[in-house]
Amino acid sequence: MKLTRLIVAMVLLAALVVAVFIGYAGFQIARATTAILSDRIVIADADLERVVMAVPGVLGCHQIRTRGSADHVFLDLHVWLPPEMRLTEAHDISHVVKDRLMARYPQIADAVIHIEPPPLAR
Repeated sequence: MKLTRLIVAMVLLAALVVAVFIGYAGFQIARATTAILSDRIVIADADLERVVMAVPGVLGCHQIRTRGSADHVFLDLHVWLPPEMRLTEAHDISHVVKDRLMARYPQIADAVIHIEPPPLAR
């Protein structure tokens, strides 16, 4: 009888240890993925804006969004270009913006650059 109680206690202790390991692993996974799932900012907007504004022809940028993990970032932003600029030239500038951003931040996996005229002064 005492041997049976000892075995049951050992099995319960082993189950408790396994449950703690599973709980800890689940907590670590949840903590690591929460930032990704909540679309936290991965690269500061001001840092990205400095790179964009250094490109000749760019008048401004806004709606900068980064998401993903620290080493695999997806970027989406709007770039203001002169309204009279030819579409082919605007397209070329958008590629320069993208190339400079991806060169400066190699963790950017993809960048979508939206071209638009600046807002009208009111």
